[in-house]
Amino acid sequence: MDTTILIKTKKDLKTQAQELASDLGFSLTDIVNSSLRQFVLNQGMVISRIPMDEWGDEGKWETVIDFTKFKKGGVRAEEVLASIKRLEAYE
Repeated sequence: MDTTILIKTKKDLKTQAQELASDLGFSLTDIVNSSLRQFVLNQGMVISRIPMDEWGDEGKWETVIDFTKFKKGGVRAEEVLASIKRLEAYE
């Protein structure tokens, strides 16, 4: 069941969060929910009676591509597309 909460924050933080959410294709609500979930998980708590992993679910996700392992200069779009095609072929 969803609920509504009121959050008071600095205007510039809200603006930055909205811009980040938009750039990533998410809503501000998605960003806030993700942040709250991560905070709760970092404190060693669970949101429900079901233990959750770092993604906020019951561990149904698996890491397919770890972008933290890529070189500092970034990843060319061609490399990303090639990885996605390999994954599609794997499925």
